Amino acid sequence: MTKTGAAYHHGDLRAALVRAALELLEESGASELSLRGVARRAGVAPSAPYRHYPDRDALLSAVAAVGYRELTEKLATAHPSPSTPDDLAAVAVAYVEFARQRPALFRVMFGGPCDRDSSERAAATAAVSAYVGAIAERAFPRVIRRPCRPPSGRSCTDLHSSTSTASSTARIPPASPSVSAHPSMR
Repeated sequence: MTKTGAAYHHGDLRAALVRAALELLEESGASELSLRGVARRAGVAPSAPYRHYPDRDALLSAVAAVGYRELTEKLATAHPSPSTPDDLAAVAVAYVEFARQRPALFRVMFGGPCDRDSSERAAATAAVSAYVGAIAERAFPRVIRRPCRPPSGRSCTDLHSSTSTASSTARIPPASPSVSAHPSMR
């Protein structure tokens, strides 16, 4: 029995499958990701993933939830409560850095289909949406903010859409010289 298989008997199959999916995703992208391949990587029987994920989209939703949590953490680390142009620039840079460092995961998060029943993904998107929404409220107080809808079967790009709409309808003041000179932007 493999080490991962042993972990499953202790109730860790779900985490092992998500870890395996993340590894495979980074190696070969979402188009090559299959439940069978994830099972093989995790060292479990090909039927084992179906105990937690009825199909590939459900597994991708769990993987995307991990990505949303990582993104939220990265943004909050850049600045927990941004309010100045420099703070906003730091958050924007962190967002772009996340996308550049984890491109396959980023594509799954914002471009892939969603599992409508994934409460894990819905909670993770709600957390990042709340953080981004708080930024929008502080930065653009006169803009009426529309809350992100929960993930739908089409795609999970509501977060992108709602923040893009808020920023495109708001009058954004010109960046201060220190923002355009941010070291990460050189």
